[in-house]
This record gives sequence, structure tokens and C-alpha cells, in this order.
Amino acid sequence: MKYYPVYLIIFSIIISFYVNADNTLSRDPFNQLYPISCATQADILQEQIQSWQLKGMIKRQNSNYYQIWLYSNQQWLTITNNEVPHVLFPWQIKAFLSDKVIWQANLALPCKDSLAWTMSFNP
Repeated sequence: MKYYPVYLIIFSIIISFYVNADNTLSRDPFNQLYPISCATQADILQEQIQSWQLKGMIKRQNSNYYQIWLYSNQQWLTITNNEVPHVLFPWQIKAFLSDKVIWQANLALPCKDSLAWTMSFNP
């Protein structure tokens, strides 16, 4: 009986650890509490990519080097060799043609669809 307070303290520490760990997991920013429909995700991604205009591009004939410039709301983005800035995440360049860029984005789970967007040169 004399060890009862020690056991109680250890038990309380263990319980508080589990409660705190569970609380931390529920605050995960990538674990959404409110699911977004696939159609809403697609609309958000389309709006994101459509706000940018393709203003310039360079592509070397004998190498894989290329550079493109995008413009939106007084902000310029430079993309070199498929290093897409975080502003355009999850969009990736699927194809780089002489006068346009084809983008592709995968929707978040549980949606299994992907979107494609063709961005034409707009000087």
C-alpha cells in the first residue's frame, strides 16, 4: 500500500502521454477534418493554374535545359528544368512544347483522378 502513490503518478504520466500524443495527431495539417470532394479539389486546382500566364520560354535544341516565365498579379515565377516552385504545388510540367506547356496535377486521396492544363504562350 505504501507504493500506491508512486503507481498512481506513473499511471497518470502514461495516460497524459497518450492523451497528448492523440491530441498532436488530430492537429496534423495534412490530416483534414473536413473532407473536400473530388470536384471541389479539381475546381481549386484549375483556379490555381489558370491564374498564371506563360510570358516567355527558352529551350536549347541540343540539351534538356529549358526555362519558362509565368506571371500573375504582379508576381513573376521562373521555372528551370522542371523545378516547379511551391506556389504551384501539386502541378508538374508534363510536356514542354515550342509554344505551350502542358501541366498535370494529381488530386489528393481518396480521389484517383488527375488534371491536365495546356498553357499557351501569352506575350
